[in-house]
Amino acid sequence: MQQVTLSFEKLKSTLERVIYQPHPEIHIGNLLIPTEKRVSGRSTLFVAHTAKIDVTADVTLREWCMIGHEAEIWTHSHEHGVAPINMPTLRFQEECPNVFTTFEPKVIEQDVWIYKASILKGCTFIAEGSVIATGAVVTKPIMEPYGIWAGVPARRIGTRTRVL
Repeated sequence: MQQVTLSFEKLKSTLERVIYQPHPEIHIGNLLIPTEKRVSGRSTLFVAHTAKIDVTADVTLREWCMIGHEAEIWTHSHEHGVAPINMPTLRFQEECPNVFTTFEPKVIEQDVWIYKASILKGCTFIAEGSVIATGAVVTKPIMEPYGIWAGVPARRIGTRTRVL
């Protein structure tokens, strides 16, 4: 049987590459991952080394999650509508960072698969067993478990079966 989950050493090495903190001067979150549940000394996660996880706010990954290549998880957003029209947006961000930037912690429940080049932005919760299709952009919380989501913006296109 092929091992897909990462050893804790490989997971740690990968997370050092994929964790992204674009605004450490404003807000720093944490990446919360399962460390006690193991299978043959391995973690219960797979995170591709080309993924990007913004930890400006907290990100919680539960057991048996897979985050694919070039997938992006964003925990902050810029509110462009609040900048005055007589001030450049970038200047407004530098002078008023807590007004311009909002932070959204993410919780990704167990057995979630986030495929290649998917983006999680604006959602705060991904329910157990969800599948996010390649290239999907998730902009709202996914509260119903075992859904298959695809598109821009992502919409539910199917349901996984719970029984093999």
